[in-house]
Amino acid sequence: MPSSRSPAGSDLSAAAWPARHLEARLAIEALDMAIDARNPAPEALIHHSDRGVQYASIDYRRRLETRGIAISISRVAKPL
Repeated sequence: MPSSRSPAGSDLSAAAWPARHLEARLAIEALDMAIDARNPAPEALIHHSDRGVQYASIDYRRRLETRGIAISISRVAKPL
């Protein structure tokens, strides 16, 4: 029987947790907020990221391209 102190949804598998929090939508919102706050010159930025699913998504890459931001993604086992 679950403890009364168990968090809601504690029966979800651990494998499902990252998929729920690594959404491209959240990364796109953060990208838009950063760009709007700084207002960089077109084609003045290089966006470097790891190979996270949110950064490799089609929607995220399109947003970078639309904003004129060069895309740089690290290779497997080569973070820099």
